[in-house]
Amino acid sequence: MARRLLTAMGLGLVALVPLSACTSTVIVEGGTGTGTGTGTSTGTGTGTTTGTQTGTTTGTSTGFVCNAPGDLAYGCVAKDPDGTCPSPDAALDLLYDQLSGECPTTDPDFCGCWEYPVDVPCGPFVDQVGACCYYAQLVQDDFCEGRPFDVEGEARVATLGHRDDWYCDLDAGAPDLDGLDDATRLALAEAWSKSALFEHASIASFARFALELLAVGAPADLVREAQRALADEIDHAERCFALASHYAGDGARLGPLGLVIEDSLSRKSLQEIAVATAIEGCINETLATLVAGEAAARATDPAARAALQRIAEDEQRHAAFAWRFVAWACRRDPSITDAVAEAFRTGRPSGDVTPLPAGADPALMEAHGQLAAHDRARALRQGYEQVVRPCAEALLASLSPRSATPDAVASA
Repeated sequence: MARRLLTAMGLGLVALVPLSACTSTVIVEGGTGTGTGTGTSTGTGTGTTTGTQTGTTTGTSTGFVCNAPGDLAYGCVAKDPDGTCPSPDAALDLLYDQLSGECPTTDPDFCGCWEYPVDVPCGPFVDQVGACCYYAQLVQDDFCEGRPFDVEGEARVATLGHRDDWYCDLDAGAPDLDGLDDATRLALAEAWSKSALFEHASIASFARFALELLAVGAPADLVREAQRALADEIDHAERCFALASHYAGDGARLGPLGLVIEDSLSRKSLQEIAVATAIEGCINETLATLVAGEAAARATDPAARAALQRIAEDEQRHAAFAWRFVAWACRRDPSITDAVAEAFRTGRPSGDVTPLPAGADPALMEAHGQLAAHDRARALRQGYEQVVRPCAEALLASLSPRSATPDAVASA
């Protein structure tokens, strides 16, 4: 996908600026030292130990040293049956439930925040009771699926209702409900309804974007692409509402009620629009594309897989469109490049990584197009590191040597 985005920006294959981190955290285990930080630990005997560490701690000892970027959390797991410690990759999965949880969000009605481990940079080392201990890197993500309809920091979506004029016949027919228990079926109805409302909100986002393109004098082909993307999102919303209706059962027909649009045209300048597009399109929509592709690859139900494949294909084009616009805007007015670089630097991987509802079967949810939280989180983080950051660095390197320094795009 990175090649497609580079092509959209008119860059082709370019040399990418080496990645670097803005900050690092050094933790010393099992020795003496000085520094600042906070931490807690819980557990007795051969149980698990968890904790968090912020700030930087330094010291000298022959103990365990962890030098890694960002906030680190400490956790321990039991040894494998053969007496060895799990590999860091295996430990990441084992520590996910232990270290993940909700975090505060500025918009709890429409979005959420989830803190979770994305890497295990240090470990294993064996503690005093024989457990295998690690430090995991944590991130906090505010998530709204796809390209949000953001109004002054509030991601707006419509309310779900009962109506039959947002329902469509699916290309692969209805999903196969045989073998689905009620808890999983209703969880699928809820998940697909949520996706449908986000796709519906994306219609408004592209409608606004088309007006913004006209306001800044964008070329006709960019305006045309915005109109095409708007039509795609209508199709996506219909497909998701249709799937949600099938999973809801009892002949339900689900659709959106009214969407609040007041004050949604507050962005006026080219810089404001470019910064918003970098976040909503270049980051969020690019990542939504990759998550949809991963979900499609794992789905086995024909109806869910076909819908996700169509959505992922269209969203790739939308993501390329966002990168193309940002490149055009920065070339038209180079003075906005630093603001765009800051948006890329502080932008976080965003997507829905909340756990599946209680009682839902994870394997059946995946078969019907809904990934488990840790799989979505991993896809988001890998997409950010392997696609978004390199493409942002390539764009900035082509625009301004000063903005193209590694720190310009290093994750916050």
